[in-house]
Amino acid sequence: MESVFFDIAVITVAAGAMAFLSVLVHQPIIIGYIVAGIALGPWGLGIVRHVEFIDEISHIGITLLLFLAGLVLEPRRLVALFRRTVLITLLSALAFAGVTGGIALAWGFGQGEALILGVALLFSSTILVVKLMPTISLHQQRMGSVCIAILVAQDLLAVIVLFVLSGPRGSLPVGGVVPYLAEFAFIVLAFVLEKYALRPMMRRIEHYH
Repeated sequence: MESVFFDIAVITVAAGAMAFLSVLVHQPIIIGYIVAGIALGPWGLGIVRHVEFIDEISHIGITLLLFLAGLVLEPRRLVALFRRTVLITLLSALAFAGVTGGIALAWGFGQGEALILGVALLFSSTILVVKLMPTISLHQQRMGSVCIAILVAQDLLAVIVLFVLSGPRGSLPVGGVVPYLAEFAFIVLAFVLEKYALRPMMRRIEHYH
């Protein structure tokens, strides 16, 4: 257990140092984090050894990061932006998939492999974009909200793509429908509870204060 805490301490110090160096050279701090991970990991100096444990607890950080992105966006504004960005998301996805798939075919990949490569590279990384936005002040501008709306649309598109590809030969497995429906129902329930239960309760609490 002590070695695990040692790994966390080393990661924290190294990430802070590399973030400071990234700021000095006017680069995104996330690049410093990546460089620190490469240097300390098993393929670098090998100082951090509990890679599996770090991978597990990293999901907590990802969850908190996305939660922070949700805190700065009003749901109504996000829905309004989402409606405007759906067409942009679809067109950009088709363009990236077409270009990537065409390059893969030109390099001798099969049609199925080219399709998978095209689909895999048409999505942006929500984690990276959300982490980079505060460093370039986009999160305080309208463009930052538009970027997050596009990322949400891409995530929904990714769910649909994974759902289609999960079945044999592209068919939709009946058993695989249940988890996606459950997640969708949970999201709808969360919005309903927030609007009709949590929001009135918070207003009443503010009234008494």
